[in-house]
Amino acid sequence: MAKPAYSLKPSSVRARREEVERLDATTKAVVQLRPRDEAVANAIVQFKSPEHAVEVISTLWGEALKKFLAIGRNLTEAKRRYPKQYETVVLPQLPFGRGVAYQLRVVAEAVEHGRLIENEMPRNYSAAYQLAILDEDQFVAARKADLVKPSVQRRAIEDWKRNTLLEARIAAEGRQAVLRTEREKLYDEMERVQARVDAINTRLREIETEIGPDTLERALGHQ
Repeated sequence: MAKPAYSLKPSSVRARREEVERLDATTKAVVQLRPRDEAVANAIVQFKSPEHAVEVISTLWGEALKKFLAIGRNLTEAKRRYPKQYETVVLPQLPFGRGVAYQLRVVAEAVEHGRLIENEMPRNYSAAYQLAILDEDQFVAARKADLVKPSVQRRAIEDWKRNTLLEARIAAEGRQAVLRTEREKLYDEMERVQARVDAINTRLREIETEIGPDTLERALGHQ
């Protein structure tokens, strides 16, 4: 296997990373990595064992999370510094949507205010967002339910929130009242689905009138 054209000692890479972390922690400055440094950081590692692979990939994932936090912090700073142009100039030119920008900013602010601790927050920013928007009582309950941890998925948090709200409604209104409400929603949904099915059947009949029935349908009709 051909060796890459560049060469950089591991100590130099570590020193550069420490420099970036130190500047980020003290001034929150954005340090532009040299292309050679970035190439080394993103290179495929020659693994020594399966455990080494897990270690390397987990480290890269942690670095990705730090990038999400850095983006969120910089979004917050941009909104603070350019309150009038943030919505009209900054957000429209970013490579992601407003919803993602909002979630990243909320997560970063939750970390800054101590609501979320960086080393225990979910690795996925959308899951971290679901925790960040909980009120204090809900957050305590989520922690007791073992949801405040790096491995938690957004779906698990959303399911827990849905079940928690349902339990609260049952406690407040009684199970029969909740079931009656759910029944009405299901009836409404069934009507919408039936209306869609009727529209599809109508359109199919119009198409068949113009071009004839489907070949498969003809074959079945002769049986």
